[in-house]
Amino acid sequence: MSREVIQKLLTGAARTYLRKIELRGKPPRTAAIFAGNHPSGLIDPLVVMAALPEKRFCSVAKASLFDAPVVSYFIKTMEAIPVAKAVDPDDPTKVLSKEERTAMNNAMFTATKERLLNNRSIVIFPEGTCHSTPELRSLKIGTAKMAFETACDDGPIVPIVPLGLSYSSPSGYAFRGSVLVDVGNPIMLTKAQVAEYEAGSKQKKYELCASVTNEIERRLRDCTIKTPDWTSVLSSLLESLSLPPPNFKTIENSDTTSISLSIAHPNTPSPFDSSFVPTGPRFPEFLPQLQRSVSRKAFFALNGADPTNSIVDDRDFVEHMHLARRIYKPHQTKLSLAQYADMTRNFMRLSLGKSHTERFRGIWADLTRYKGKLDELNLTDKYVSSHGKNTDPLNERLTKLRNGAKRDVLKLAFFAPLSLIGTVSHLPIIAIAWQAGRTLGTEKLTHDVSVVATMRLLTAFVGCCVAYPVASIAAGSIYGPVASIAAVPFGMISAYAAINYPMEKALVAARGSYTILTKRDTVDGLRDTRLDLQERIRAWADDEGEADMVGWWQDPEGSIEKIKDKQIRYEKRLLEQDRIVKMSHLENTGMIEFNIPLDDRFKRRDNERAVLSFLKSPSPLPTANNLREGGCGKNYENIVCYAHSTGALVVGQYASDVGGGGWRGAIDGFVFNSPFWRWNLKWYEKKAVQNAYKAGLPDEYLVDEGGEQSDYSLNMKRTYHFPKLLKDDRALAISVGWCKAVTIAQEMLKGGDMVLGKPCLVLSARGDEVLDAGDIDKMSDYLLEERRDGKGNEVGGDELLVERVIESTVTELSGHDVLAADSAIKVNEAMEVIETWLGSRFN
Repeated sequence: MSREVIQKLLTGAARTYLRKIELRGKPPRTAAIFAGNHPSGLIDPLVVMAALPEKRFCSVAKASLFDAPVVSYFIKTMEAIPVAKAVDPDDPTKVLSKEERTAMNNAMFTATKERLLNNRSIVIFPEGTCHSTPELRSLKIGTAKMAFETACDDGPIVPIVPLGLSYSSPSGYAFRGSVLVDVGNPIMLTKAQVAEYEAGSKQKKYELCASVTNEIERRLRDCTIKTPDWTSVLSSLLESLSLPPPNFKTIENSDTTSISLSIAHPNTPSPFDSSFVPTGPRFPEFLPQLQRSVSRKAFFALNGADPTNSIVDDRDFVEHMHLARRIYKPHQTKLSLAQYADMTRNFMRLSLGKSHTERFRGIWADLTRYKGKLDELNLTDKYVSSHGKNTDPLNERLTKLRNGAKRDVLKLAFFAPLSLIGTVSHLPIIAIAWQAGRTLGTEKLTHDVSVVATMRLLTAFVGCCVAYPVASIAAGSIYGPVASIAAVPFGMISAYAAINYPMEKALVAARGSYTILTKRDTVDGLRDTRLDLQERIRAWADDEGEADMVGWWQDPEGSIEKIKDKQIRYEKRLLEQDRIVKMSHLENTGMIEFNIPLDDRFKRRDNERAVLSFLKSPSPLPTANNLREGGCGKNYENIVCYAHSTGALVVGQYASDVGGGGWRGAIDGFVFNSPFWRWNLKWYEKKAVQNAYKAGLPDEYLVDEGGEQSDYSLNMKRTYHFPKLLKDDRALAISVGWCKAVTIAQEMLKGGDMVLGKPCLVLSARGDEVLDAGDIDKMSDYLLEERRDGKGNEVGGDELLVERVIESTVTELSGHDVLAADSAIKVNEAMEVIETWLGSRFN
């Protein structure tokens, strides 16, 4: 299979495993090195590819993966680059010599430079290994060295982009969870740094790489949800109390090793011990983790908290912060993953800064008890907050169901049986994948779950590849060829239903309802506890929180709008930096800009709008008479109108001889770029869209809601790096009114009512993904009176109609817009045709 097919297959698998992949921030237009944290094994690069589909990526992967079954096929097809380690963590007996590592890593730097020079972005995880603890481990310097090596010998300075991956569950081990991909502020090497690197000694190069790596780590911390380095936090606290720094002591026995920490504080029990780990060659790898673990215990003990009952590990600390954020937020307020992440970080900073106060300790203790009670009753905070005191949850559900859309009820009725069938039929695959994640994906020594998701996804993928053909063969042998053909699509549909309408959710909801109905007093007590906690947490955040937190809960919608406006302004600033023609240039030339609001139903983002720009005239606005004389209040020898796609229909209607007047007399010629003369649809689809308005459907009725990612738009963005403010990658909404307007314009053309009678150049491309070049060629004949029979008759005298199919050696690439094709060859060819035509017609 081709690289593109494999990429779509892998990103599709990631989107199946994860319910939501949200992107925040603006990646650079050019090729870049994306440096991310590494919480979830092979899932992480798939998430990056799914979040940034307009980028062409290749990742850096450890060399041992290139020998692994199944995995090696995919990463080789995706052109991954191997990186060597002194000791393979998966096989400690496999040790590479220094010469072997040097040769392999030199090859890696050469390969990454070659890819970057060819406009391919690199994904790398500089922590060097994946892990499920919510912390950022020390980064390797290879990412910085990659950027320096690319910039050497007059190479380009490529941005290093921090990329924070924050999963809704540790390492994304929960099926159908979500992940936030947070694009941090890019790091650009300076020319002085590059010159210093090229001329420097080996030690100097290391120092420069280490300095840039520290900056990468700092910016990566800003876009991830991570616990602090507890050792550093503890050291700072001891220094503020005028106490000596922490004293760590390694205790080794015959088969176990642990870390002991002593603190010179009279009110704090000491020493603190870490968890024991087996003594062996891998102990140095776990030493920093053990130090952080014992430092965390000491930090909370110094602040008067009991760490044994409150925090078992770092994940518990993050979960407490998530719970505080959920209680603080008004229940009805909907937030994006990015906004959730910002609030959690705010609570982490506030908690660490105020953990020594009596107020914090009281809130923390009650929060811990509340969380324990939720776990005991198998309830969630969201469930408790969604039901009022002494209410009947079953009746509430019925009310919501009655008020819901009929479409959703039909979906539920249709998919529920399919979901049950899909769950039962895929049960062996589900069970094997779950067990594979539990046994093969969990680190027995540290209980790390960073590859659980990878093992589950790989096992399920291989299981489906084996099970579907077997099911097809079995169905064919029992029920015949029709059943054999239907088995695979039916299996896929039932799997889709099981994933999107899981029986597990129905069971969890039923269990919650039963708990509330049978233990109403207990749940009502939990709600009272939650309301008390909410009041105290909000007051605490208002009194001692950062400026962004103060009063947020009183006006969350307003605060969210402020954040959105801030992001829009930031994107506009970036857009202004990228523009060759600045807004100030337009203003200096006297251009006026009108912003035209769009109907909310058809907008793909909040700030989307139409913009009309035109030149101010010192004389009164042009009239129909002076337009015919010269147009725009000025005198031009010739005016040639250019239009693309459906724009050609608009121009054709307006400039045709039917009706007369307006601009029609001022236009001397037309250039039509891939004009939308005919629907490029199957005959039955064409009939449906052409006759929708005749069937009585109102103009505003949506035929296609849009919103899905458009392959064509993604292709354009990937090639030309359009900022998302200029080129959205999602499909437009299509209404009956739009279909009606297009249909009428096409019927006008074919009926001889769009005769222009002026020189026309019609361009099309064989590789067009939207239209057919043959259709364009045939329908263009109707533009002229002599050729409107559509039979391609020769025109006597000067030929008014010129048709050119742009053909190059790159025929497989998109060419719907021949002036923005994937191939520079096509664009140059089209421009030469236009220039030649203009020169021959208008001198």
